[in-house]
Amino acid sequence: MAFAQRCRNGAKAPVPIRVLLVKMLFQPLRTLVICGVLLLVPKPGHAFYIHLHGIVTEHFSGDAMKGVQIRLVKDSIDRETIITTGNGKYELYLERGYNYQIWFHRSDLVTKHVAIDAREIPLFPDVP
Repeated sequence: MAFAQRCRNGAKAPVPIRVLLVKMLFQPLRTLVICGVLLLVPKPGHAFYIHLHGIVTEHFSGDAMKGVQIRLVKDSIDRETIITTGNGKYELYLERGYNYQIWFHRSDLVTKHVAIDAREIPLFPDVP
């Protein structure tokens, strides 16, 4: 039976030994390159952010303070204002690449603020 006849009947054509060697050598390398590229690409939905949270307390007693206004200013523009509840807790999310000021205010107390410069934070942090 001729070679063409065997291929039409469903038999597989013989593969030259050179092709098999090339496949054996480059298949693992191709898989390794694909895996390496996937590890370097950031996963969508896993944006990097700074989680700022804490409890506002009274200086001398350490008691949580209710009714403190916490104002987030991002690059000189007011972005968010929250008021602490009875437990004094607050929680803010900051993006990298901006300059922030966080203001803590209550009418019967001295206003305080904290500046956070997040402009030089790398895209991929070097901490786990």
